[in-house]
Amino acid sequence: MSISRSLLRGRGSLDSGKVGMVELFFDLVFVFAVTQLSHSLLAQLSILGAVQVALLMVAVWWVWIFTSWITNWLDPEKLTIRLGLFGLMIAGLLLSSSIPKAFTERGLMFASAFVFMQVGRTLFAIWAVRGESLSMTRRAAPRTPLVAPSRLARRLRCNQLRRNRTRRQSPGPSSGPPAEEG
Repeated sequence: MSISRSLLRGRGSLDSGKVGMVELFFDLVFVFAVTQLSHSLLAQLSILGAVQVALLMVAVWWVWIFTSWITNWLDPEKLTIRLGLFGLMIAGLLLSSSIPKAFTERGLMFASAFVFMQVGRTLFAIWAVRGESLSMTRRAAPRTPLVAPSRLARRLRCNQLRRNRTRRQSPGPSSGPPAEEG
């Protein structure tokens, strides 16, 4: 029996789509966030309150949906993935607990937890797929603006390697710059 070092879920097996307890617990953190949002709206039942709750809901939804999406690619039965999810859950609890006062004294805590979760999840996902084939990483990496720099760096590195390979295969240095026409 060989041990797979890949952190991606296996595809095609009977339990490849099975949801684990860690994923359900992660979802429960966001149920708490939605509860906090509804209590916040009830506490400030006005147009301003509705706009604030809508903005917070978009932020909470964005964190949850991208993390759920990447977790569908990563195998939560692997210890490193579980640890990453537990780290995101702790940040999610901080984010959720700061919702009622996110526009007053707990705004920095909400923003810090939000940024930590977005950046941390993206960096973790990039780290988790580092040894996978390029076709797998294109499908597994989340399509967020935070991934664009890493994709650009990878593309530039591949282009540079191709150019270096082409230069090594050329017969030798040219006899000078090409003559200008005209």
